[in-house]
Amino acid sequence: MTIWLHITASYFWSRPPVGVIRVERELFAALDRLGEAQLRYCIFVHGELYEVDRAALDSNPVATEPPKPLKPWAIMRTAMWEGLKATIYALARESRRVDSALEWVQSVRRQQAHRRIRRPRLPVAEIAPGDTFLTVGIDATLDYATLFDTVANRNGARIVGFCHDIIPVLFPEFCGRGSKAEMSAYFAALIRASALLFCNSAATRDDLLDFAEDHGLHPPPMAVVPLGCSLPAEGELMPHERAQFPEGDYALFVSTIERRKNHRLLYDVYAEMADDPEFDRLPTICLVGMHGWRVTDLLEDIALNEKVRGKFLFLTQVSDAMLARLYRDALFCVYPSHYEGWGLPVSEALALGKAVIASDAGALPEASGGCALHLSPYDTRAWRDAIVRMARDPGWRGAWEQRARRDFRHHDWDHAARIVIDTTKQPAARACLDRECDVAVRSPLQLCHCAE
Repeated sequence: MTIWLHITASYFWSRPPVGVIRVERELFAALDRLGEAQLRYCIFVHGELYEVDRAALDSNPVATEPPKPLKPWAIMRTAMWEGLKATIYALARESRRVDSALEWVQSVRRQQAHRRIRRPRLPVAEIAPGDTFLTVGIDATLDYATLFDTVANRNGARIVGFCHDIIPVLFPEFCGRGSKAEMSAYFAALIRASALLFCNSAATRDDLLDFAEDHGLHPPPMAVVPLGCSLPAEGELMPHERAQFPEGDYALFVSTIERRKNHRLLYDVYAEMADDPEFDRLPTICLVGMHGWRVTDLLEDIALNEKVRGKFLFLTQVSDAMLARLYRDALFCVYPSHYEGWGLPVSEALALGKAVIASDAGALPEASGGCALHLSPYDTRAWRDAIVRMARDPGWRGAWEQRARRDFRHHDWDHAARIVIDTTKQPAARACLDRECDVAVRSPLQLCHCAE
């Protein structure tokens, strides 16, 4: 069986792998380790599929040359450009239009991204009838309707899709303008084109079935593939990492800083408690992740609030060794996200035996296996009480840690790859729309036939 792994998203990704990129790379690497199918890799550029080498998953082919030394005039030009951007940003911020401006810039960059890519000097992917085409990543610059048509109709291959979440449809307020329409079109195309669809959780599967029903679509067979939990490797910290490491007790929150992740709730809890006599005893909130968008007001609030700003520590570009140490030494972990298709940081923290306070939204209770304290992402008072007790009551915190060590069962990426391979080999079955049927939860390898 030949499986073509579509890696356009990973191929053109130049930053540390996070989110969907990380899932794509980890899952495909696990499929390679299993060695039970002939795997070939391809990218989609300018309407054509090209075959690439397996090594493309482990490197950044877009930036293969080392940076050249900057000349004085180039440094001056960069400084002038950065000054101009800072001025424009400040004016936009004062007029309260910064988010709209950033959304417009990002939209233009998405539209132009692949137009700047030259047609690669790579062999055309010789996808044959009967082959399987597995697509996991999401690249906002791709024309997926054309890609799916090329694979299924021109090449005659079977498309197997993967849905991580439909958050842009469910919560457009947390995404950019136009994202709901763009992603609705993508999900509709994915449902129509796929002969089989994997979802990372039962919550995502149910969301996608609801989407299909609302849009009059007939979904293909679906199976749940719980994401693997790859723990960061321990190692020696670099001098600059030791200097950045938080001092004293801290609660850890690993996530891109964006509105949907609900960092605002943590700020509100600490701002409310700033005058409490015991406030100084509360742990620092250590935030690990890149800065996203639509958080300008939050970052300004933290920076300007002299009472609480010392309680928030921001860390970006964290190495595996640093992350492992941060998890190990954290007093406890938090994850107040408004909605998740899964929630890998919750699984990671529990696998390392940490107590976790997490939102109860989306698939987070699935990701925790019931071993985290789940609260509504809108209940500030409940979060305040939980954080205070977790910080001040070692016995209660220790009980949650013991529960994580005793009861949490995390799966690795090889387990996820096994589900993908075994399910892909099965004969097709019709999708089930019965909400009382949870066969994909009980046994991810068994496709549901109760609609027959």
